[in-house]
Amino acid sequence: MAYDGDVSLFQRIIAPAVQPLAESRAQHVIRTARALIADEAHWRRGDFVGFDVDGQPSYCLVGALRFAHSGNARRAGTAGASKFVARAVRERARVGIQEFNDGCAPHEEILAVLDRAYELAA
Repeated sequence: MAYDGDVSLFQRIIAPAVQPLAESRAQHVIRTARALIADEAHWRRGDFVGFDVDGQPSYCLVGALRFAHSGNARRAGTAGASKFVARAVRERARVGIQEFNDGCAPHEEILAVLDRAYELAA
């Protein structure tokens, strides 16, 4: 079959399913952390991780980053992702990541910070 110049199949089906070719480790951690707390029921304030009555985990912003990096919300380390999150937080408020999560930011703003941090990590 000769190529007829139609790229619509690629644009409709293949392109949306393709992940970025060069996602950094920090970006991967940020994207995974965002997925962990995308549902507000899985986001918390005041502790890195907690569990509801059904045993479902919820994470604070730092806990989600740590879990995305190492599988343990209480183990330090974020593969450099926290520095991008800190920059995104400072663009919005003059506080640190934990103060932002625990005190002044609604869930939607937490997700917006993660989106901005992903961009900064590119």
